[in-house]
Amino acid sequence: MSDWQPIATAPKDGTIVDLWLRVIAKTWIALVVDGEEKREHGFRVPNAMWGPTGRAGEEGWQTWHEDDGDLVEEEDRCTIRVVTHWRPLPEPPP
Repeated sequence: MSDWQPIATAPKDGTIVDLWLRVIAKTWIALVVDGEEKREHGFRVPNAMWGPTGRAGEEGWQTWHEDDGDLVEEEDRCTIRVVTHWRPLPEPPP
């Protein structure tokens, strides 16, 4: 049973969660995933939280893999990254 939930239901109170990130290639490029060209790809982003982005009062999904955190959703020249789902962190082992 999947515990992934629509992103609209995600907590925005600083709770740390896992995210599902959809990466969409723009029309003139393709993503290479495991040696295959694809127009779209998705993957889990662990340990993310909603909070200030550091951009003049903006908030968004961030990870804590680096000291300053990374903005998860954004668009650049080649791709659009969109968070579509979230899930609570799993229970730690006993």
